[in-house]
Amino acid sequence: MASNPKSLISKQITNLTPEYKRYFLGSYDLIRGYALLSSDYRKLEEQLISLLDSFCETLIGTIHLLTDYNYYSTEIRNHINVLEKLYKNFVELQTHQFQLLSSNFNQSFMRSRIKKLIDQDDEATLDWYRTHKKKEPVTGILEEFKAMRKTHHLRQEKLHRWQEERVSGPI
Repeated sequence: MASNPKSLISKQITNLTPEYKRYFLGSYDLIRGYALLSSDYRKLEEQLISLLDSFCETLIGTIHLLTDYNYYSTEIRNHINVLEKLYKNFVELQTHQFQLLSSNFNQSFMRSRIKKLIDQDDEATLDWYRTHKKKEPVTGILEEFKAMRKTHHLRQEKLHRWQEERVSGPI
């Protein structure tokens, strides 16, 4: 565009005499003034301004995105630091809990405890039977008996599975 100034010159200027044409084309200020007044130049200038405005909006949007990114990345880093501290604290507490449990409740102690509870259930069932063997109605007695024996059988099954190592413990 700048290398060919004639492309901006309308047909009106082409009608000038060769002497005026040389004078006009030889003067930078005259060509510049004519180009600034030209409708083609104004259209190109408007297009350029529109493109620059679009570029500025995109740039401003990008700056806002980068600002938001920096803010959120700082927030995420802070949350990660908090989580790392919480996890470290959790591991310490878990280790401490395991140490306390292992010193107070080992596997053989837990098995003997469950066995003792089963024996107590058996004794309680026998006592209950002795006191209720002649009472009526039978349906109420059966429901009460089933509830007592349910706990007994659950404990007995848990101990049996634990002894066969089908479960990890008294859970």
